[in-house]
Amino acid sequence: MKAVFVGNGTLLVQCAETYLAEGGAIVAVSTEEPRIAQWAAGRSIPVLSLAELEQSELAFDYLFSVANLKVLPDALLERAARVAINFHDGPLPAYAGLNAPAWALLSGESRHGISWHQMTSDVDGGGIYASRSLAIDPEETSFSINAKCYEAGLQAFAEMAPALLDGRAEPRQQVGERSWFGKSARPATLGVLDFQTQDAELVARQVRALDFGSGYENPLAAAKLWTGEALLLVGKAQASTAVGRPGEVLAADLQGLTIACRSGAVTLSGFRDLAGQAVTLAIGVGAVLTLPPLPDEAERTAVGKAESRWGRELDQAAPVFPPYPTGHAIGAGWEASPLTGEVSTASVLAFLAGLAGRNDATIAYATAPASPVCAFAAPLTVEIAGTPAELQQAVADKLAAFAKRGPMAADLHLRLGDADAQAKAVRALSVVVCAAAFDQADLPPTAQIVLDLAGGRVLTRSGLMSEAVRQAFADALSEYAARFASAETAVADIPLAAEAMPGMSRSGEPFERDATIQSSIAVRTAATPDAPALEAGDVHLTFAELDRKAAAFAGALAARGAKPGEIIGLCLERSVDLVVALLGILKTGAAYLPLDPSYPADRIAYMVEDSGCKLIVASPTAASRVALDPAKVVSPSETGEAPLTAGSPDDLAYLIYTSGSTGKPKGVMVLQRNVTNFFAGMDDMVPHEAGKRLLAVTSISFDISVLEIFWALSRGLTVVLQTDGAGETKLPAFSLFYFASEASGSGHHAYRLLLEGAKFADENGFEAVWNPERHFHAFGGLYPNPAISLASVAGFTKNVKLRAGSCVLPLHHPVRAAEDWALLDNLSNGRAGIALASGWQPNDFILRPENFEKRKDVMLENVETLRALWRGETLEFPNHKGEKVKVEVHPRPVKGKIPLWLTAAGNPETFAAAARLGCGVLTHLLGQTFEEVAEKIKAYRVAWRQAGHPGVGTVTLMLHTFVGEEEDAVREVVREPMKGYLKSATDLIKRASWSFPTFVQK
Repeated sequence: MKAVFVGNGTLLVQCAETYLAEGGAIVAVSTEEPRIAQWAAGRSIPVLSLAELEQSELAFDYLFSVANLKVLPDALLERAARVAINFHDGPLPAYAGLNAPAWALLSGESRHGISWHQMTSDVDGGGIYASRSLAIDPEETSFSINAKCYEAGLQAFAEMAPALLDGRAEPRQQVGERSWFGKSARPATLGVLDFQTQDAELVARQVRALDFGSGYENPLAAAKLWTGEALLLVGKAQASTAVGRPGEVLAADLQGLTIACRSGAVTLSGFRDLAGQAVTLAIGVGAVLTLPPLPDEAERTAVGKAESRWGRELDQAAPVFPPYPTGHAIGAGWEASPLTGEVSTASVLAFLAGLAGRNDATIAYATAPASPVCAFAAPLTVEIAGTPAELQQAVADKLAAFAKRGPMAADLHLRLGDADAQAKAVRALSVVVCAAAFDQADLPPTAQIVLDLAGGRVLTRSGLMSEAVRQAFADALSEYAARFASAETAVADIPLAAEAMPGMSRSGEPFERDATIQSSIAVRTAATPDAPALEAGDVHLTFAELDRKAAAFAGALAARGAKPGEIIGLCLERSVDLVVALLGILKTGAAYLPLDPSYPADRIAYMVEDSGCKLIVASPTAASRVALDPAKVVSPSETGEAPLTAGSPDDLAYLIYTSGSTGKPKGVMVLQRNVTNFFAGMDDMVPHEAGKRLLAVTSISFDISVLEIFWALSRGLTVVLQTDGAGETKLPAFSLFYFASEASGSGHHAYRLLLEGAKFADENGFEAVWNPERHFHAFGGLYPNPAISLASVAGFTKNVKLRAGSCVLPLHHPVRAAEDWALLDNLSNGRAGIALASGWQPNDFILRPENFEKRKDVMLENVETLRALWRGETLEFPNHKGEKVKVEVHPRPVKGKIPLWLTAAGNPETFAAAARLGCGVLTHLLGQTFEEVAEKIKAYRVAWRQAGHPGVGTVTLMLHTFVGEEEDAVREVVREPMKGYLKSATDLIKRASWSFPTFVQK
């Protein structure tokens, strides 16, 4: 049976794999997600857009719509020879429409469900092929219910697929009262918490219902608190039985507020302002909080209907922030400087776009909303083209369209799913244009610069700009607006700045117009061949030596096709080779393209493709790390006969990519004559006595590196290159981590790898040997108790540390855990360490079932308990009668402090908790990209410093590794064992994927 899958998300992949495993065939996948397209391509399944699918002549029996929010045309549904079936994340007909889990939570339901139903012209009205019911736990969020729906949907599909393929499946009619939740439906208060008319349980439930999880789009509204002056996003809520006047603040501290409701009270925490920044509240006990003015039902519906358009505006925004010097200590107040003359919105857009070198620009245009739940200003993006009059008309047309559209929700920019999208949206709202009078108190936290066109002034946040800089910006904008108003030429031809004042510019002064970078350095080489030119670590080169090496490398490049007009990529670590390669590329007449080896591989791949470069100079390490095409790679050690190319000042010198505001890097081309002119300008500003030394620290991905390297060499200075050498950088410590599947067998031989590997690690400078804790399944099942398995290793090793990765602390009494690991610490003479985990597999908790629901809290609470016991402190614990018994651990550990990690499966909160507690982090790449892990590590380092701990903390990353000389050979060796390993892992995850950390967090 042939099928087409339409939709997004990993559930589509899981269902598609199930369908294939049952013997079905998939003839096409239609998706908007690159990762789904990549999976399909790996399966040799055609990927079509929805339009292409509609226009195709593909024949198929089934169409499956999975996590697809688009209504498919009847003509496409009718092409399914058997039936078109949709996955719906709610029980039908009770919760038809969108966002069913959130609406079920808001309605106070105790149970929810999923449905696989026939697709007809009556949306969500077709017969049901499979369904599941699931319980809603007391602390459930939309995020956690969605995870449960994922699991239930997959299980139901796995049972439905064989029946469909056998022709046995029959739909049953929907029974019961139908409720419809449309795309534009929103909670009555648009997420603002109502303490006057709602009970505490309802308020807390609303916060949980509007929690869609970090990294996911929130399609309804964020839970918000109105302080009387501003809206704040609320992270968590806990109901209590405290009493007070509805809205009264009963308690306030740095962590949160306790506020009385119609009955009971609720404690709120995790506050953020509308710029997404954490805030500390200044609301005192006794204050009474009420609702702000709210839109009526029609206005609320208009907000919902307009949301997708405003979302697209934010997604397609082109933020432009004026490139003027800014400060770092930015306050909440405002400082002003006057504008002169009439400044129009169109002239502001044109000026900012010109400063940014863009042909489009976005500002936040003030819309004077009637309610603070609607945005003070909305994104206005205009293409900068035509004459001023035409641009004025384009702006007027846009504003007219705005007037017909519903308001933008004030929190929309923080409900976008991707963190980068949120950050870009905040930037797009940072420059506000107010064409009418406004109350300064209404300005949102996202606003950094306000152009008050009605009041004739520029406002900037306190400390953002000095008075002189702000006035210079105001004057430049005023002067440009005057030129803009009188110009009849194209906007692109209007100069950004007036003619410079006499004495303020050296333009027109002579410089070597026929010179190039390489010719200027050649002149210096001829004059002082034996003078020191370059120092890089322990390597020193004279000008003559540098020239010979660069010429020889230029010969190798020329033999591969390097010549004027070509662009050569450069992906090297900072060493002598980097400078030799730079000069060698220029000697061929070609231009260089900096490709920093530390950049993400996809960013480098984009720059290589966009630039059209055919050759890339790269070290083996860099080429492997960023997956460069071997056919394009030139080793920096290659040599050849020096080319005779002289080069021209009109040649391209380098192509440098900046981070693009639309998400894609933008290339900027710099000619040889631009550089030599820059050199002439620097001569009067930077001392350059021959023989002096200049430290070069900047990445070649930034223009200032041209000064540090090429200008210095051309002026006879010695370049001291800061290298990437190991002398100053501590290398990562390598360990062996064992997580074998018992599927390959058990018995003494199954532990041979552990025993032999540990012996090798001990003798060859490895940091540690890690064992996990796994129960009741073949995956990891060789290691139910890491303290026991590592005790065997302790007997024949003397150097490597012995660590649990992880000890699932909620499965153990903290005293039991402390005793086990204290014993290992003694057996190993102080080499024990523990990574603590909260656990996720429900079946594991037959050991301590009472801890499952609160497992993370139990883990965090027992960190200090474990430390105190380890230090030898006496603590009290209840015995079988409930009496307090004083306990201390024996044997006493060798070390006074136990090294601890927290195991994080990707949840940023766990990284932050580890930092606060002074623990390391043990993590992996399952469900996380390199870039995501890097950002979480940065956040961990910041939280570590904020907590006042010394050093930078410890991050341990688990990587599946097989060592071999050739990648293809390694892949062949590991293919089948890795398949078996992952099959075992998948089987375990399927048994409770609703609680598996990667699914719960992604």
